[in-house]
Order: sequence, then C-alpha cells, then structure tokens
Amino acid sequence: MRDQAGFSLVEMLISLLLAAFLLAGALQLFTALRAAQNELHDLAEAQEVLAFSVDVLLREVRSASALETGNNALIISRQRFTEWCAQPAATEPRPITYFMQGEGLRCRGSRLAQELLLGFAPRSRLQAEAVTGGLEHGVRIRLPLSYPSPIEVTATPRRPQRPMP
Repeated sequence: MRDQAGFSLVEMLISLLLAAFLLAGALQLFTALRAAQNELHDLAEAQEVLAFSVDVLLREVRSASALETGNNALIISRQRFTEWCAQPAATEPRPITYFMQGEGLRCRGSRLAQELLLGFAPRSRLQAEAVTGGLEHGVRIRLPLSYPSPIEVTATPRRPQRPMP
C-alpha cells in the first residue's frame, strides 16, 4: 500500500464548492453594502438641496414687504441691494417669482428665469399657501424632494424692530 499524500479528487471538489458558496455570500454582501452607500449618498444630496432651498426661501420670506401665493409659485417682493434672479439691485421692493420647472427650483425677476437648484422630484410643483392665525402670519412652503417624501416648511416674515428709546 502506498502512502497517500495530498487530497483526493472528491475532497478537492467539496472544498471548491464550499469556497464558491463563501465567495457568492461575500459578493452578495458587497452588493448590498454598495446599494446602501448609494442610497445614503442620495439622501445626503437631497438634504443639501433642501438646506439650501430652505435657506434661500426663508431669507426671502423674512425680508419680504409683500408675499403672493398661488398658481404653483411664490412671489416675493422686497428690497434687494444686489442683483438676484436677473433683477438689478433697487431701493424699492421688486417682485421675484419662485417656481418649479422640471427637476429644478427656478426664479424669475424680470423676463429671464434662472435655475437655482436641481434635485427635486420630476414634474414637481412648488406649493405655497398663506398662513394666518393668532399672532403668526407667513407662508407654508412645500418642497417636493425626490427622496423620500415632500418637505414642508413654514416661514414667517420678521416684524420691523421698534427703535430703542
């Protein structure tokens, strides 16, 4: 009888089969982690879009001298000391219209519409409605982000400060 050294063919096939199952499991785990990473990236991007949009709209609403809502748009009149949305700087309040078109938030000052931000749900509409009641007056704005559901923000114009005696 000869001394057996090494593995038999059956043992090699069984070990290859086990290795294939382990590799398939590792590949499955890798694809799941990759999908989760992509989803987190999309969420972070949506949060960035939301933060910038809310910042711009809140700043506009808080310094507005007049607000008009309806027709899937928000019209804000205020003094602007710099050019904004193709509207030159002026000391008297001038209106700027904010609206959704395609996947972007746009603004229009005079004739030209400018794209402010992309990343909204396709065929979105900017929903804005006046809020009155109690001591608060403002506007409720609904931004249709593509992940995972619309965001609603209520902005209140700042009241003029009384001069100190």
